[in-house]
Amino acid sequence: DGWWYDGGKWERLHYHTWTVDDLGEAQTEWNGCFQGIMQCNLVIEDLSRFTPERFGFSSVEFDNLKAQCRALRAWFYIRLLDAFRNIPLAVSFNDVSLNSEGQVEPKVVFDFIESELKDCLSLQVKKESLGSNANIQGQWTQAGAAALLVRLYLNAQVYIGEDRYADCEKIAEEILSGVYG
Repeated sequence: DGWWYDGGKWERLHYHTWTVDDLGEAQTEWNGCFQGIMQCNLVIEDLSRFTPERFGFSSVEFDNLKAQCRALRAWFYIRLLDAFRNIPLAVSFNDVSLNSEGQVEPKVVFDFIESELKDCLSLQVKKESLGSNANIQGQWTQAGAAALLVRLYLNAQVYIGEDRYADCEKIAEEILSGVYG
């Protein structure tokens, strides 16, 4: 029971055996992820109302910016799938009628994440080499979105009861081969 064990609360969260006594950590994950999702929805919707020219961006730069928000939103959803599995799907900040009224099947969320990430791959920039592209440090790039796809596919058996290991292997090999930067 060293300092990192904290009475087993992290172990209980990891193995999904937490109780109401552990509510603080589980509630923090739930609230934090949904706050992040709704902020992403707000930014995506705001950006969709404007043209790249308004901000002095090219279409490629503008699409990359929106795709980064979508990849970040996908990351929050993967965290929620991992922690809770059965979750609501919120895709709009301004029009809540587009959001589910309650939990949806994990497959619905899985398919949404997969679709978003696959679409983002063609819209995001590539980091061309290590130590380069200092102006994109900290941004979601093609490789980051591809890594999320690997994580999604690797856990598909648990999330939705489907074997997606071949898809996982394919994307992982593409990452290693530099397809995504």
